[in-house]
Amino acid sequence: MVLDYVMRKKVAPMNIQFPVYMVTFGGLVAGYGDLTFDPLGYAWAIASAIATAAYVVIVGKLGDEVKLDSFSILFYNCIWSTPLCLMLMLVKGEFGMLLEYSATSKTVAFYACFLTACASAFLLNWSTYWCTLVNDSLTTSVVGRTKSIFQGIGGLFAFGDVQFNFMNLIVRT
Repeated sequence: MVLDYVMRKKVAPMNIQFPVYMVTFGGLVAGYGDLTFDPLGYAWAIASAIATAAYVVIVGKLGDEVKLDSFSILFYNCIWSTPLCLMLMLVKGEFGMLLEYSATSKTVAFYACFLTACASAFLLNWSTYWCTLVNDSLTTSVVGRTKSIFQGIGGLFAFGDVQFNFMNLIVRT
């Protein structure tokens, strides 16, 4: 909401601001009760939230000012992020690992999984841009956080390494 105000001069109505404040308060309570507190993990989470907020606000601003549709914004995003991604892949050695792995795993299953992952990434980015253009950046942020909540709950059951905290149970119910 702050970035939307700073960059686009948009103020969300109070009936939208209040739930965002409540979710933020719930996140602070959950963080307070975190038994495995890791400052670096929290720093990365906060950086991710700020970057995501900036990302959707910029997409909304581009849609408003330049009048680009979601496919055009996705196309331009691919153009300006491809060189950086390729450079990071080379520096981290991931490009070589991908070539090495694909050379030894020339199976239909590998290519099916790889193409499915590519298609999923495309659909995720396109739906994010489309949501931002049709609604606004705050809606996209809330929907994204809701998706993250469901992923987090899934991770609790999938990996089973979460320590129970009674305070989080009381606050969330």
